[in-house]
Amino acid sequence: MSEIIQRRNYDNFLRAFMEHSKFVTVPTLYLKWSCISIVSAALGRKAWIHVQENDVYPNLYVMLAGHSGIRKSTAIKKATKIIKRVKGINLMSNQVTEATLIDQMERASKSTSVMLNNKVYPTGTLYIVAGEASTTLKEIKGNIVVCLTDFYDCGDEGWSQTASWTKETISRGKTQIFNPCVNMLACSNQAFMKEFIAAREIDGGFASRIMFVNCVDNDRDLISEIDLEGKYATKKAECDDMFDNLVEDLELISKMKGKFKKTHGWISEFDKFNKTTEKLKMDNPDSVLNGYYNRRAFHAVRLSQVFSAMDSDEMMVRKEHLLRAIACLEEIEPLMPQVFSYAYSNPNAENIRRIREFIRVKGEVRGQQLTGKFWETIDGEDMKKCLHTLLSMGTIKKVDDTKNPYNPTYIYQESRQVL
Repeated sequence: MSEIIQRRNYDNFLRAFMEHSKFVTVPTLYLKWSCISIVSAALGRKAWIHVQENDVYPNLYVMLAGHSGIRKSTAIKKATKIIKRVKGINLMSNQVTEATLIDQMERASKSTSVMLNNKVYPTGTLYIVAGEASTTLKEIKGNIVVCLTDFYDCGDEGWSQTASWTKETISRGKTQIFNPCVNMLACSNQAFMKEFIAAREIDGGFASRIMFVNCVDNDRDLISEIDLEGKYATKKAECDDMFDNLVEDLELISKMKGKFKKTHGWISEFDKFNKTTEKLKMDNPDSVLNGYYNRRAFHAVRLSQVFSAMDSDEMMVRKEHLLRAIACLEEIEPLMPQVFSYAYSNPNAENIRRIREFIRVKGEVRGQQLTGKFWETIDGEDMKKCLHTLLSMGTIKKVDDTKNPYNPTYIYQESRQVL
């Protein structure tokens, strides 16, 4: 049961955070998922839900992906500035290597504990924040991928005072980490993603545990400094003043502990979503998202706990929390194939980006226009492949011309965003 009795400042943490960030010119999705990540990290391993014979914890690995200059790290800083003021959150303080990760997890296990049912349990919890993944996460490969995979799953013993994640080496001897749990919030561009996600690791499990939030455009207009200090000055000051209240509310969220209860509405919606996901897998057997689809239902379970905690401390997941979780996943899924394509070093990746940008600027173009624009660098077969990828991603749609079937119209579609 939760021990929280203090009233929160806001009835919905995400909505309050987005208001606090109203004048930050960063893609909405980046801000939203950065907020989701800090709430997930505040909950850590102290809260969980039992689903299909598994205890599922709300920890998440979130990766903001996109081209350089789209202000991914700005979104991370805006959110993590809040959680850095919350007591009891263990933040990774060095570059992430296998040795530093295990060392800090072990130290956390010795210094952090949770009382549940009148028993005290040590817990090795850690929050990895990488404003620039190419620096902080550059050694994410090999054995450390195994560690991060294990720590994401939070062990398989539930809460235990004796069972631990154990590793023995000649130099360190025996290392024990009790009740492990890692959250991660990082950002990266295309160049680093090619190294970060080896193609062999997508189906293997590590990449399928990551929420890749990919943005190609900034949906927020830049506000001039003159306007910020002029006509928006009063409103901006009000938004900035929300900071301390958000810290207080996240502190209260961090005190939540115990098992979430499920309403009948949540259970019914989860069963329906599970069937939908199974159909997706069957209908797309060769999709690069297959590894992700295998975990999709449990990603929604994790997120529904986060959304419940954003609303209140009642430790109850309701249908609306799961629906919000599903909407979040459906919001980022259209651009996920683009991220996974980096791992396979798609030779047409740059061509896809150029074609997409040309259609975006024009709004809509005819097939002959594309041929005329790119005939020097993209041949007919590659053009077909690029357009097929953009169509499957939902970035463009095709309108056939009945009078001239060889000259269809391609129309740019904005990515759908749900708040």
